Amino acid sequence: MKKIGLVVLIMLVSISATFAQKIAVLDFKAGVGISQTDVDGLSSTFVTYFNPRGYQLVERSQINQVIEEQGFQQTSLTESQMVRLGQIMNLSKIVVGDVNIVGGSPNLDVRVIDVQSGEVTGRDGATFAWTNYRATMQQLAQKVASQIGVVYGGSGQSGYSQPTGKSPSGKVETILGYLQVYPEDLGSFNGAPTSVIAAINRQKLNDYSDWRLPTNEELSLMATAKSQLGIGSISGYMSQENAHSGGAKTVRLVRSGDANGGSSDGILTQEDLQKAGFRFLQDWASRNVSVRTENGEVVVLSNAFPKNSDDMLEECYGGTVSSQGVLNGLVIIQGTFSKGHACSYLAYICEGKITYPFLRVYYGPHGLGIALEEGIGSYGCYFPHWDGYRCEGLCGEMRNVYGKDFSNRNVLSEINDASMDLEGLEKTFIRFVKSGRKLVGPWSVDGHGYRSYYE
Repeated sequence: MKKIGLVVLIMLVSISATFAQKIAVLDFKAGVGISQTDVDGLSSTFVTYFNPRGYQLVERSQINQVIEEQGFQQTSLTESQMVRLGQIMNLSKIVVGDVNIVGGSPNLDVRVIDVQSGEVTGRDGATFAWTNYRATMQQLAQKVASQIGVVYGGSGQSGYSQPTGKSPSGKVETILGYLQVYPEDLGSFNGAPTSVIAAINRQKLNDYSDWRLPTNEELSLMATAKSQLGIGSISGYMSQENAHSGGAKTVRLVRSGDANGGSSDGILTQEDLQKAGFRFLQDWASRNVSVRTENGEVVVLSNAFPKNSDDMLEECYGGTVSSQGVLNGLVIIQGTFSKGHACSYLAYICEGKITYPFLRVYYGPHGLGIALEEGIGSYGCYFPHWDGYRCEGLCGEMRNVYGKDFSNRNVLSEINDASMDLEGLEKTFIRFVKSGRKLVGPWSVDGHGYRSYYE
């Protein structure tokens, strides 16, 4: 009985090998500042770890024999010759690479070429030190392998699994009315699997093509729906913020928008914002200001600040101006406050009015700082000294609203110099407002008795 089982196993392995697509890794080419001998060593190490599921890797000796028979030059193959080589050997794909010294360190760029079409269907690269070349080749080989075919369903530390060409089992779950969660874990990865995600989006699995890693805040939301999603502890999952923090993490993708695949874009009304807990100053408690937009238009913002405020607005980035000259949308406005100190404001403008609370970023005595403006009051902190008591709720709640970590100095710098992706940030802001959630935190108007100051 055991012998029969062994025979069947051998037959299955043989059948699998027979129908597996063939793939070959050609010797990498030496470029600027490096010898072919050193590059050959990198090629050999790469091949050691290159094991794409569903493909039969052709031995280098077979490749070299065909190259010799065709009269090709091993180290100077043209791309057309590479494709011809693949056709002769009945290959599905070939992997090629170029190594150059860049800034004193070796840099390897790898491409995956489809033999039938001649197109590049995958690429990756790395700059590394000779002291850790083996680890780099291992990571790069696994990343390139993951680009071949559809990858899902996880296979432990390797970071890729058997390509199947079909959507995963289960259904996309929607939480809070706007966050769709991928039906299955992709597996465990040591870094963001960008090529894997790109492969999934190219094939529009489960009818969507905008799957991505969740933010830390979205992971927290997923934790509240663990039983619905069929996941365990959320601490071992990868987010946009912790993707490169070291150690393998499990990947579960998400996307945002309505359940039918549409987005939640559009211009918000004051009613939308007030339902979500935002406020607008009344006329008697505020003053109007003028601001110049990117295209040179000057628009007037009404009810912008309390009368006793010395804040001044100068240049506005983002938003749209209607034919009536009214500004709408998420903007960064650069200006000054408190005796001329430069600052930048991140605020949603609705029908020419600033929505409260909004954020102000500035340089203070201790470095970069952030404040949450409530209209007639504000509180915040400087970096690197974080006043956790006074800012309790600011980071968490504003992260809910914008999907950004405002304790991150890089995020604040992007606001301060108006380089932040406002289009993407506005989509996140709008999704929060339309999700049915409501602001909670120390700026509660009832708790401070500020209601009479707002519309």
